Amino acid sequence: MERDRISRAIERIEVAVDRIYTASEKISVQSLDNGSWSAKHEFLRKEVSATLSDLDHLIAGLEP
Repeated sequence: MERDRISRAIERIEVAVDRIYTASEKISVQSLDNGSWSAKHEFLRKEVSATLSDLDHLIAGLEP
């Protein structure tokens, strides 16, 4: 039972990491001008923040 919970948590963490990676791929450094840096930064900040929140909830659920 505990292993199942841990396996599911690891799977969700891997999905979260994939979301971060996918979001980072959407930004092409060569195509950014000075005005779009802040918009891209804000997009990534929100994506990472949401993913870290998901991870916090997963970790909290594993603690006895």
